[in-house]
Amino acid sequence: MSTHHVIDFPKKPNQFRRFLRMAAASILVSGSAVGLYWQGVYIPRQRSEAIVVQLEELADSIERLEAGLQSQSANLPKDESPTNITGKVAERRPESYWLAVSGAEISLTP
Repeated sequence: MSTHHVIDFPKKPNQFRRFLRMAAASILVSGSAVGLYWQGVYIPRQRSEAIVVQLEELADSIERLEAGLQSQSANLPKDESPTNITGKVAERRPESYWLAVSGAEISLTP
């Protein structure tokens, strides 16, 4: 008499699918975390560093401009005070002008 033994193997395909789902979920979560870090921390840090560099360049430009203006103002003739002026006094009247546009031509009209 021969007896057959039936062996019931565990359902491995279901375990494999569960493993794939868990791996996909962990990849999705870690990818989202990296993306949030990139958008929230890394890019603003780069922008703030670029702004600091631009502000330093702007400060240098302002200092050079001020130095140039001071050297140019030293070459300008000094204004005479009204007590040292002899002769006629010029009369000045303020004038206002309007922009007159006709076609493609723009002109000033008093």
